[in-house]
Amino acid sequence: MIALDHGGVATPIRSRRNRIAPYVEQAIANLRRWPGVTVVETGAGGVVCTAGGIPVARLGGDGVAALHLTRPVIERLSESLCASGLFLDQAEEGWVAMRVDTAADFQLLLALVSLAIKANM
Repeated sequence: MIALDHGGVATPIRSRRNRIAPYVEQAIANLRRWPGVTVVETGAGGVVCTAGGIPVARLGGDGVAALHLTRPVIERLSESLCASGLFLDQAEEGWVAMRVDTAADFQLLLALVSLAIKANM
């Protein structure tokens, strides 16, 4: 359920309660439609996305996404990841966490989930 403006940029959608839904909610809706990706509710208000049975992303209702990019990918991208200012401390080996607050964050999240899938196959 992604709303695109005339420039093709994702914008917030309105939920049934007429509030702006967080971009993580939109990402979850989008990822549910990706072939080969399974989205499982965690019971803690978030979801785990798996590809081939391997967890590749954890998305929380708090607007934080954790991505299983793997250590080699993180090492290759570390300079860019750090320079972006979007990423939180590495939660565990091979994972990075980021806040998803804007349309640009949303688009980056989807690209990085795709990268995480490729890195874990």
